[in-house]
Amino acid sequence: MFALVKLAVVSSYSSYISGVCQVISTNLRLTPSIPVALLTFVLAASPAFGKLQGVLAQGSPSNLARSTAPQESSYTLGAGDRIQIDIFDVPEYSNENGRYQVLVDGSLNLPLVGTVSVKGLSLKQAGALLSAKYNRYYKRPYTTVSLLAPRPLVITIAGEVSRPGSYPIALSAQEGGTQFPTLTSALKQAGGITQAANVHQVQVRRPQLNGSDQLVTVDLWQFFQTGDRSQDLTLRDGDSIMIPTATNINLAESVQLADANFAADKAQPINIAIVGEVYRPGSYVVAGNNSRTGEAGGTGQTS
Repeated sequence: MFALVKLAVVSSYSSYISGVCQVISTNLRLTPSIPVALLTFVLAASPAFGKLQGVLAQGSPSNLARSTAPQESSYTLGAGDRIQIDIFDVPEYSNENGRYQVLVDGSLNLPLVGTVSVKGLSLKQAGALLSAKYNRYYKRPYTTVSLLAPRPLVITIAGEVSRPGSYPIALSAQEGGTQFPTLTSALKQAGGITQAANVHQVQVRRPQLNGSDQLVTVDLWQFFQTGDRSQDLTLRDGDSIMIPTATNINLAESVQLADANFAADKAQPINIAIVGEVYRPGSYVVAGNNSRTGEAGGTGQTS
């Protein structure tokens, strides 16, 4: 789209230059090359020409901000995972004979090859690693790794939630695969988000194999409004969720978010402080279903 607009602007600009050059050639009886060179020099020195170049450069596709949806990552192995290893044409180490549990240090004790670390590897990466290990003993040892029972996930949730903390989430292999928890399901376990939560900038930190953390920013408002399930990120073991505090609270958004299934319970009591011209200023605990307005004794005489 931008390329078409840019082409139209440049085409119009070129037509304007050609028209001016034609007028100059006709009135001054110069060869076409002379006015073109003269006009090009004048335009290049003009501030307006520099502004036009700046506008075109700023709008180029390479400089446009790109908003990409969070990308789902492959399951990575860790301590507690139960897996099955199948080596092509090696039945003594395949099927039931190839079932193992990943040890606490993320390794496997395998026949012939000994101890192999698979911590942080996807199933495909682990299969390729084992194929390379068994290549010393077999010809073309094509190896596949299957997940029989995933380990429990430990997720940390902090920020604007009712019950921040660390949550173990047990998983079970179901027909058709394993169902992993999503961001909103974890928030529900933490009691839901508070009214002060900034749902536009939810951050999920995911540890990587090289020791660094991958930071994923999620917009739950977009998920709530449009049903974009890519914003409801599938969680992995070790993920840390941070719900930041909103600097400016949008009351219209707060009213709608209060009805979301990942919001805090409306009936949950909240603490408020009342000061100023009232009979009983101070701290009060107000329940969500409490419609009374006279807790502080009404307004004072000078209010």
